[in-house]
Amino acid sequence: MPPFEIVPSIPVAYGRVVGSAARAVSQNPLATAWHWISEGARRIHVEELSARPQGVRWPTLPALLLGCRPSAVEVQAGGGLRDTAYAQLLMGQGADRLVISHNGRDVSLVHTLADALPPGRLMIAISVDESQGAAMEESLRSLRQAGVSHLLLVGAWSAPALRPGQAQAILRCQSEGFRVWAAGGIRHLDTVQRLQQLGLSGILIGQALYDGTLSFRSLKAL
Repeated sequence: MPPFEIVPSIPVAYGRVVGSAARAVSQNPLATAWHWISEGARRIHVEELSARPQGVRWPTLPALLLGCRPSAVEVQAGGGLRDTAYAQLLMGQGADRLVISHNGRDVSLVHTLADALPPGRLMIAISVDESQGAAMEESLRSLRQAGVSHLLLVGAWSAPALRPGQAQAILRCQSEGFRVWAAGGIRHLDTVQRLQQLGLSGILIGQALYDGTLSFRSLKAL
């Protein structure tokens, strides 16, 4: 079984690493990436949060990916993915995997990117609440048919214990053959341990690392 991965998340807006309420926690995203690399991260997640007018591409993600290439760490990227040209640019700069949100209604972009990228290089982010219902069951099967194998369940994982609906969402996605990850408000080691016990592939964690609620060392010790 693949190891449970602790993935530091680097949310970037207008060239700065941001925390809650869009407050800057670092003026240098690349230095932040190399900090997590030096701490022993095997994978990091970078995400562009800047508002992007139609046709405008912020340069932060391509530059970050290029700056991380000397390391052996895998870097996945998300934010602003709207077309295959930008997706292929990010892959060419060194992205190991691309993350795109999926609302369960319009799957055309997901299928387009899945066809354009090598197998296993696309992760679909869906909300935990959205994963319930017959419509999502059909969407999950459609994603599997498109070759998607990684799902990121985004939700409020802030309580130490999991809610029944959260555990059900995980098990449902796993039953369709997906490797499942979790992100969103993780702040307790108990939560991380429970997710690990349920067979998740890993977690994406950002704010709790930046405000000191959790340490990367304590998470790695799991």
